[in-house]
Amino acid sequence: LEYLENDSESQLIGAATDLGVVHNKRKVRLKNLVSLQFVPEAYDIALKGDEVSVGPRVTLTELRHFLKGKCDEYAKYLDIFASPQIKNNATLVGNIANASPIGDNAPALLALNATVTLLSTKGEREVALSEFFLDYRKTAMRPGEIIKLIKFKLPKGNFRIFKTSIRKDLDISTVNLAVSFVTKDGKVEELYIGAGGVAATPLRLKKTEGSLVGKVLDKKT
Repeated sequence: LEYLENDSESQLIGAATDLGVVHNKRKVRLKNLVSLQFVPEAYDIALKGDEVSVGPRVTLTELRHFLKGKCDEYAKYLDIFASPQIKNNATLVGNIANASPIGDNAPALLALNATVTLLSTKGEREVALSEFFLDYRKTAMRPGEIIKLIKFKLPKGNFRIFKTSIRKDLDISTVNLAVSFVTKDGKVEELYIGAGGVAATPLRLKKTEGSLVGKVLDKKT
């Protein structure tokens, strides 16, 4: 953190599955890199109560195994995220920090009302993921901050993730959507919808959520 604070030109890498491609294609020449490889806490993944917390070096393969039996919909979704070789290196935090509007994980986490814990030498702060994406590949991270954790609660009602891509497997989304909702007495009590590929950033569809809460999910609705 002290190094990042004093060297604003440095870039942070978790596994470099995104930055490595940028570098190899010579779009950007990466110079000063700070790796999280030897930070033990970065590998933490835990479940406390119904809340999952994921550190910045937790790979998508590890996340997939962790979620099996706890959130099978998300675990199955990760099966078609990328090749095993990529999943064994790529991290959940890196996928979110990359801030691609078609990144596969953002809609799922938006529908789970996830938060991002940001850490710097000045302390830590928590930002709702729905407020984290500011513009195309621009986030709410400030200079010198790293993502310490992504946190989300296991769904307590219905949870589904949908993805359309040119190939079913090993391909980034064209558009994707995740929906989490709870009903009571036949009416929608809670609803979260995350979408990707429809704007410059991944979006929480708050107006749509608001229009459906309190209503019966019938054919007309």
